[in-house]
Amino acid sequence: MKNLKGKGCQKNSIEDWLVSEESLFEPIISAETFKKAYDLQSSKRRGRVRQNPKAVYAGFIICENCGVPMTADGVTYRCTTYLNKGGPRSGCTRNKVKESVIDKYVDSWLEETGQTLAWTGEATPVTSLYKTRDINDRMRSLMVIIEHYLADKLSQAFSYEDLSDGGRSFEIETIDGVHEFTLPGYDGDPSFLQNLLGTVEASENASMRSSIVKLEARKAHLLSIFPEAQNKSLRETLVRELNTLDSQIELAQGGVTDYAKQHKELIVQLHEMWRASKRARTIEAPQARRKALRELIMEIRCKFVQKIVKKCPRSKLEGLTIIPELSASQEDVRSTGAGW
Repeated sequence: MKNLKGKGCQKNSIEDWLVSEESLFEPIISAETFKKAYDLQSSKRRGRVRQNPKAVYAGFIICENCGVPMTADGVTYRCTTYLNKGGPRSGCTRNKVKESVIDKYVDSWLEETGQTLAWTGEATPVTSLYKTRDINDRMRSLMVIIEHYLADKLSQAFSYEDLSDGGRSFEIETIDGVHEFTLPGYDGDPSFLQNLLGTVEASENASMRSSIVKLEARKAHLLSIFPEAQNKSLRETLVRELNTLDSQIELAQGGVTDYAKQHKELIVQLHEMWRASKRARTIEAPQARRKALRELIMEIRCKFVQKIVKKCPRSKLEGLTIIPELSASQEDVRSTGAGW
């Protein structure tokens, strides 16, 4: 065999190899120290944890410290910031919550919400608590009234603490520990919502009806002069104007708020949500049940914050705080005091 330089070389047989059990060169560090250093370096290596396709709560569990959605790692959800940005050097802690714990809290939350919404199936449902959508868009949010009603009912059964942002913090002690969660709250009687919306509706409808009166007066005027218009071009112009007025009047009439109709629609939608929660909670197969719960959570549009309750002396209880998502229009409601 020749190498690239054209010189010949020969491969020795394994039997001719010289093997020494002792190192020919003195090591810089001992073998024990090297092994410890290698193990320490290996322990710091963290591969990117990819989201489990079966993680039905992905995107809904938020780390309490950094506010980033937690990553599914098998049957556990862990802080994504801690996993991907250097562990302890990431600035966050090793927050985690098991899927079984999430199941328990979601199930409990849906049961409480289901009990709250049970009144929607009654012949004479409660009418003092309801929330319409934006006056122009109709029925923009169901979550607002659900949270108000739930906070009101829980306040009657459990002790709570009023928060600075108007919310209420509840602590419910059971045999397995202390459960802590918060709900958006409000000051004063819940009928404040009804009175406020009634005032806004009356003002909006009065303005809309005034516009309709003006449009109808304009239409009547054009109809009165139409028979006298002998010019073909003028008659065509009047016809186009009358058609435009008809469209504007129809749109204006559709914009007038029908309070009773909206309330009925709200009751129907709340009742359907209640039925969906009952169906989801009766599914026995864990994965199918979680998928049904995920669909319901997406419909209600809320997220959960992983929370550690430190008052339990034996162990830290992993809990969840319900945080509904707000669209841009709902943020406007919050700022005016008409929502949360």
